Order: sequence, then C-alpha cells, then structure tokens
Amino acid sequence: MLGVNLLRAGRAAESIAHLRAAVHADPFDNQAARLLFQAYGAAQRGLDQRRLARERRLLLRAAPQAVQADGWITQCPPVGDELVSIIILCCNQVEYTRHCLESVLRHTRPPYELVLVDNGSTDGTAEYLAEISRQLGGPGAAPVGASERRQSIARDVSPWRDERLPGASPERATVARCEPDSAALPGLEHNGVAAVPGAHAAWLSTAAPPGLRARLSMAGPLGPVIPFQIIRNDTNVGFPAGCNQGLQRARGRYVVFLNNDTIVTEGWLEGLIRWSLFEWPKVGMVGPVTNFSSQPQQIGVDYQELSGLPGFAVRQRNKFANQAQRVERLTGFCLLVRREVLDKVGSCDERFGLGFFDDDDLCVRARQAGFELLLAQDVFVHHFGNRTFQGLGVNCREQLTGNFERFKAKWGEERVAGYLLIESTSRRGAEDAEKRENSCQGEGAESTAVSSHGTPESAGSECSCSALSAPLREALGVSLCMIVRNEEHNLAACLESTGDLFAEKIIVDTGSADRTKEIAAGFGARVFDFAWVDSFATARNECLRHATGRWIMWLDADDRLDEENRTRLRALFAGLKDENAAYAMKCLCLPDPVSGTATVVDHVRLFPNHADIRWKYRVHEQILPAVRLKGGEVRWADVVIQHVGYQDAALRRRKLERDLRLLHLENAEHPEDPFTLFNLGCVFQELGQLREALPLLQRSLERSQAGDSIVRKLYALIVQCHRQLGEHEQALAACGTGQQHYPQDCELLFQEGLVRREHGDRVGAERCFLHLMEHWEGSHFASLDTGLRSHKARHNLAVLYREQGRLAEAEAQWRAALAEQPQFTPAVNGLRQLRGARQAVAS
Repeated sequence: MLGVNLLRAGRAAESIAHLRAAVHADPFDNQAARLLFQAYGAAQRGLDQRRLARERRLLLRAAPQAVQADGWITQCPPVGDELVSIIILCCNQVEYTRHCLESVLRHTRPPYELVLVDNGSTDGTAEYLAEISRQLGGPGAAPVGASERRQSIARDVSPWRDERLPGASPERATVARCEPDSAALPGLEHNGVAAVPGAHAAWLSTAAPPGLRARLSMAGPLGPVIPFQIIRNDTNVGFPAGCNQGLQRARGRYVVFLNNDTIVTEGWLEGLIRWSLFEWPKVGMVGPVTNFSSQPQQIGVDYQELSGLPGFAVRQRNKFANQAQRVERLTGFCLLVRREVLDKVGSCDERFGLGFFDDDDLCVRARQAGFELLLAQDVFVHHFGNRTFQGLGVNCREQLTGNFERFKAKWGEERVAGYLLIESTSRRGAEDAEKRENSCQGEGAESTAVSSHGTPESAGSECSCSALSAPLREALGVSLCMIVRNEEHNLAACLESTGDLFAEKIIVDTGSADRTKEIAAGFGARVFDFAWVDSFATARNECLRHATGRWIMWLDADDRLDEENRTRLRALFAGLKDENAAYAMKCLCLPDPVSGTATVVDHVRLFPNHADIRWKYRVHEQILPAVRLKGGEVRWADVVIQHVGYQDAALRRRKLERDLRLLHLENAEHPEDPFTLFNLGCVFQELGQLREALPLLQRSLERSQAGDSIVRKLYALIVQCHRQLGEHEQALAACGTGQQHYPQDCELLFQEGLVRREHGDRVGAERCFLHLMEHWEGSHFASLDTGLRSHKARHNLAVLYREQGRLAEAEAQWRAALAEQPQFTPAVNGLRQLRGARQAVAS
C-alpha cells in the first residue's frame, strides 16, 4: 500500500521501489504491475515502461489464464534491444560477402542472428560460410522449424546484461540460442498450480524472460559467438525466394534484409531500430542513406577509399542527428522491417524471380496496410552496388522490363504511372544496373522530412519526437554525366554553377594526378575510375553506364551555368516527360584575349537514358546520330552554357595536336567516314595547312547526307579555304552551291562578302553584309562566330565605305560595332585612322 499511496501523493519516483517489490513478490498482481507502469510514466522513465510491458507480455504468453491482456501491455512499443534477424543473400562474390560479414560482426549490437542464404555459389562462398559458422559457434546454432510460439517468445528477448548475470560481460556473452528449458530453475506457481514449468518469479526482475535460459559462449577468433544459420541452394532461386527462405528461419522481432555487397558502420542497427519505433506503431520499414542507390536514399560522399568510410559515417550521423524522411519506397540493399509488418502483409512475392521490383512490391503492400516508410538520414551504409548481377551476367534490361510489367499487372496503371522506368526512353543506367538502385518514386509521391529531438536513452528510448512536415525537393530524374582528367582548377567552378539541378552527378575520371576526384566527391558526385583508351566516346559511355536518372545531361569541366540559365534548366527539367526527344543547347565559347572572338556551338546536351543512345567517335564525340537513329525528335532549349576552355592559346594548340592523333586513329578504323573527314579538315585548316584541309572537306561533303548537321558548315569551310588560297572564282562557285541549299546561312553570306570585297565587287559585298545583319535563320546545328551578324559585319561595311570615301557612314558603322563589342580592336583602329585622316586634312 505504501507504493500506491506515494504514487497518489504525486511522489512517483519514491513509489517505484515499493511497487517493483510488490510485482517481484507476486508477478501475477496485475494491479501492482499496472501501477508500476504508471509510476514509471510519471517519473518520465519511458524505457522502463517498455521493459515492464515486455515482461508482462512474456508472462501473458506463458500464463494467459493469470495475466490480464491490458492495453498498456499489448500496445506498448518494444524496447528496441530485442533480437534482430539479419538475412543476407549471396550468389558468388565471396570477397564482398567477406567485407559485409566482417563489418556486421564488428558494428552490430547483440542480440542478433545471422541467416545466410547461399544461392548456388560456385566461387568458394560455401566454404567461406562454413568456416565462419565454425568460428562463430558451429553449424546448427539456431534450431530449424521452431514453433510459432517459441519464435514469438524469442522475438521479445532482450540482451542479458552483466549486472544480471555475474561473471559474464556484455561484450563476451551473448545469446547463441533461446529456447524453453524446464530444468533451468525451480517452478513458478500460481494458486498452487505450475504456470510455467522451469520458471521462477525472480526472472521477472531481470531482462531475461521466464522459462528461457541464455546459453553463454565465450568469444571466438572473430568475436562473440552468435546464432548463425546457412541455407544452401544448389541453384539461384532468386532474390525474393531466397529472402523467404531466410524469413522461415528468422526469429527476430526485427528483420533486416542486407545485400552482401554492403559495409555497415558503427551504430547502424541501433539507428534503424530507433526510427522503426518513431511514432509507434506507424513506421513499418526503415532504410539508411548510402553512396549507391537512388535519390533521395543516395547521398554524396567525400571518401575515396574504404579507410575513409568510418569517419564519413560519424560525420553523417552527427550532421543529421535525429533526422529522417518519410518516403514512398525504400531500396532493398539494406532494409529493416518490423515483424508485425511481415505478419500483416506477408513475405516477398516470388513471382519477381531473380529480382527487381520485389522491394517496390513490399513497400506498396506496407503502405497499403497503413505503415509508413522512413529514410534514416543519420544512418549510413556503404553499398558497392550491382555486384551479383554483374557476376551472373544477367540481362538486367530484360529482367527489369519483365518485372516492371509484372508489377504493373499486379498494381495497375495508376499505381505505376509515376515510375521512372519507361522502356521507350528510360533505361536504368547500364545493362547491369540493378532495379533496386533505381529511383521509382511516383510523381505524386509525398516525401516528408522528420525530426527527432532530444537525447534518446538508448535504441529503445521514448523518443519524444515531433514531426516537421516539410516537402522534400522532388527528384528531377536528370543525371549529370562528366568525364574529367586533371581538372582541379576548373571542376569546382563547374559543379558549383550547377547548384541543385541534378538528381545525381556521375563523374568518370580517366587518370587524374591532382585533386580532381577529391573535389568531385566534395560536391556529392559519384566518382568512377576509368582507364583512358584514346576515345572520348568510350569514356562518356562508361559514364552513362553508371547513370540512374531518366534523362542525361552532360557538361565539361570548363563549362559554366549562370543563374539565368539555371532557372531555365530548372523549368525545362520540371516539364520533362518520358518521350523520345532530345534537347539542343548553345555553348558560348568565351572570347579569347587576343582576337576577341567568341563562338557559339549547338550541342545535344540533354537526352533520354536509353541503352540505344550512346556516344560515337574517338574525338568530337557525337550523341546526335544515336538520337536520330532511335527516331528521337530534337528540340531547341533556350539555354546557354558558357565554356572557358579555349581562352588559352597554348592549351588550344595542344588540344589540336591531340585531336589530330585521335582523328587519324578513327580514320584508320573507319576509313572515309564523312564526320571524321570533316574534323580532319577543320584541324588542318585551323593549323593553316589549307592544301591538306581542302580535299578532306570536299570528300566529306561528297559522302554526307543532305540532312547531316555538318553539311552547311562544310560549304562555308570550303569557301573559306578557296578564299584564303586566293581562288576567288572557286570560292564564289562553292558559295553559290551552298546557298542553293542554305540561302540565309550566316557563314556563307559573310564569306561571300569577303570574297567580293577582295575581288573588287564592293556593291556585291555591301549587299551581302547588309543582308547578313537584316535577316536571321531558324534554329539549326552550327558552330558560329558570334560577331558575324553584328560587329564583324559592321566592320567590313565600314571598310567598304571608307574605301569609297563614305567616311560618315564608315564612322557610324564602326561606332555601332563598338556599341555591340566595346573591345573590338579593328573598330577602335578604324575610328583612330578616321580621326587621324581628318586631323591631317584640317592641318
């Protein structure tokens, strides 16, 4: 009665010892137990409340006739320190399995059991698992086919603490197996009847349940002995079927599906469990953030070697402490599922065969059953990604497409309408990319930020949490793809200029010896090493292989995006649909300090992530041919990308020499390809070797199709070569032929004007330059000097007018040219000469 009176008097903390003694004396005193629960709550000892409720649930199962099934017992959340079943599937890739298991053994809190499903490995995996099993306690450490009652009891088992079991430290003593043992202790009676043979009331004051005995084992060579089961399949039965085999053996209150190509980090399991208890019982599934998955589960990392992983995981945990996101789906590389969820929604759907969409299916069923999915931002697990499917040589595209159709047939068009996998234009990265790395969040999916405040008592603390309903930025589904080498002076400015435009940044490094890769990782990019093989197309295709977005956009390290064009891109991305189209954008090569010449080049910069759309050519690589071969529509986006790479004359010269070498290799492999001939001619012309350039350009024109993007440029270059060689008649003839196809072409008009002025036809030249400034063409692929229709045309008009004595008109044109380009030296000199001439006349 003393405990009851103290509680009624508001002295809850003082009442606890008395009420606990009453429960210890008579564990079937339901009223004393209920009052003790209330006292714990009043004293803000939520963890003790949960432990008491757990003890009462165990007693309720053992003696349902003697314990009342009150709501505070049956509905109270778990403590968080219950048994966890970790199910790991493997099919070959023994080295990755070794990394995974070693990290689990090093960083996982007890009690847990390991259930390894070997899906027909042939590479030594079976032998390795057998050896690990012997070191961890021997095969058969956990019983197979235990009754549902035994499993139910085992799920509520908590770790045995050293203060409860003298002589056994928590680091070296753990549960190898939990099972009823009638010989463990003297019997427990209720009204003279043995309620649970082998149990005793004293056990109710410990963390161990009645009738269960902890079999203690000392640490072996790899640490504590833990339950370890191996399921061996002669063939690969598939991911969902293998998971279900593991589930049949699993006894934990929580189940973790863990890929064998992962490395877990310190505190990973405690973090996932803590979030599974958030706003109990709403959350049913929890996943960590990682380096290899989909947005928003994938995050940027700053480590390049595994030695940097622990430090990064600690920084991530501290930076995002008590933060999570509500999401529509979680990928299955590391997924914690509460047992109640599996009991309600069932196991994995084996119709998905080897895998893909089995995790999506489980997520849909969990949400449909009323459970929420949380992404724990303060838990990081490293994921190598794609290892099993790569090793098996699975046709992932075929597997992915087939399972998407199964998923769609099961859940209907409306459910899958927002998925990013659309066969016509969306391929999930490389042929070997796994479905569970994909971003399949529906377009209407709501993802909410969640924050947990306060310092938890443990993994099973009360978690006095409050949800902050803040919309998550919707993933745009556009992957930025870049290839780099020794770009430490350029890359940071480029990536900084992209802001938050891209769902992911994929960077392939072809052999940097500077800080390029470190800088890329610092901006959250996924960085991949790739040996340079004298082919830009091959390197860019390697980059595409790793991309997971619906769309691809490429940039070079010396490209920049200003705020205006970021805004335009953001609007463009927001309107992207799954369609067979590509977007061309202008690239402004900034003026070099000597000539002041700026060039605008049109490139296809944005295109669907599809297996058939791949880069071509060793240098001056092209994606447009693949887009057109696929039947894609080319659209023009009002976006300008600034390029700073050609401002250095010495660097430009080195690039020309490199390009020439690669073009000769290309021509040797694919002789007389019109695009290769075109580029060879361009290089020779820029190097001043006109006699070598002209026949190459002419052969390219002969072999090109009328609709090829290089044709109009070929005419202009041929005219320019003839003019520079002094072959005026041939230049005008080539110009006339080109203008039959492209009458408003800027370069042809400009070259014609130069030829006519040099040939003495001033009237014809004036007509060309005036026409050039007054008429504009529609969008087409080009590489143009930005001044041809403006200050350079005006300068040539001014020269004509000065030669004819029309000095006022010449001055007006030069002044207009300077208004358009204030640093244009020829116009400055022209005005200076006019002033000098006037001063000479005046004197």
